[in-house]
Amino acid sequence: RNATKKIKCHSALLDSALHVVKGAVVKVLNTPLTTSVSYRNAKQARLVVEYKSEISPTDEQLQEIQRLSNEIIQKKIAIKDTSLTKEQAEATFASVVPNVSLFDKIQPKIETVNVVLIEEWNVNCCAGPHLDNTGDIGALTIVRANHRPQKNECEFVVEIKSDQGNAAANKKKKWETNSKKKAKKPAAEAIPRQANNEQICRASSVNSVTNELLQLILKEAGVDEAQSKEISTKLAPSIQQKLSVMKNVSYSQGFAAGKSN
Repeated sequence: RNATKKIKCHSALLDSALHVVKGAVVKVLNTPLTTSVSYRNAKQARLVVEYKSEISPTDEQLQEIQRLSNEIIQKKIAIKDTSLTKEQAEATFASVVPNVSLFDKIQPKIETVNVVLIEEWNVNCCAGPHLDNTGDIGALTIVRANHRPQKNECEFVVEIKSDQGNAAANKKKKWETNSKKKAKKPAAEAIPRQANNEQICRASSVNSVTNELLQLILKEAGVDEAQSKEISTKLAPSIQQKLSVMKNVSYSQGFAAGKSN
């Protein structure tokens, strides 16, 4: 086949679509491990999964993967991002969706990871970016599957068939860009630029806010150091998850308010 230059940068549209397709592939072929993903162009991406069968996926199976994917798209399920440590990610999300590997075959080397969740469908460690919900993808097709039995792999080429996804991705990108510009505006008070940026980072960091809340609560309660560590370990994941939800909701509400003005 003709060689296609792969896009290295992340795409909210294609990345979100691959999470939807991955959930369908797991349902149909029972293949929970992703080997790699990449983008072929603005509307086409590839998902490679571990596949140990000697038999290639049938046309009926590919059609079912495509049907299930578009069904999830039509349901407009929220795509949720949560930033937390690897240990907290495993404790919080490892068993949220059955037969899914949180980190696939790649163990992240960074301390803080981003977990993307499509309720009851797919959960994975993924840097993103992602769309707000599956409905923003529009529609997709499974162009073909390339079975590689010698590598125990199967590649699925996915194509977006609607301009709705590109419109949603561009709208979100524009909103995020405007949000960043607003955040960079100098404060009215005479605060050094470096200090102001540090304050902004701390205020928007779920981990930082969680730590500050825990320190405040435990200090007021007069808990000793040993107990503080134990309590913090137990409470941190649930607090971070709730803060992440609040953060995502506030972003989406801000976006909705921006559209109505």
